[in-house]
Amino acid sequence: MSLTEVLRTKRLWIAPAASVVTLILSCALGAMLVLKGVISEDGQFIWSCACDLAAALIGGLIACKGQKGSMLFALSNTGLVMILVLLSAWIMCGGVSLSNGGWKLLLFTAIGGLIAGLLGAKRGKRGKTKRKPVSTPKRLPRRR
Repeated sequence: MSLTEVLRTKRLWIAPAASVVTLILSCALGAMLVLKGVISEDGQFIWSCACDLAAALIGGLIACKGQKGSMLFALSNTGLVMILVLLSAWIMCGGVSLSNGGWKLLLFTAIGGLIAGLLGAKRGKRGKTKRKPVSTPKRLPRRR
């Protein structure tokens, strides 16, 4: 399989696109909830961490659907989401600082990718175990 064939496959682009859409929509929803007063400005960071986790989880589940090495696909998608999170934080905030909570964003993103890899993992076929036939108890005679 050449590089161009790999780049043309749908699964390679659908998972990061789903992550981007999830991240954008959930952050937009969080901004609207902050404007309405449902979420306080202090709770906005927690919402952002949850958005990162959801984006990595959804993209990772799509990436590992029907694949044998599902953990690898989920973690590669998670790496792309981490780069996206750092890039968006750099664009919106003017700089990225891991000491100001950036490591928490990356941690939640990594947790989402790990959960996606574990949920998407295919289990091997298990052989049927031989069970002893269940014997039926003998009926007692009826009392009259």
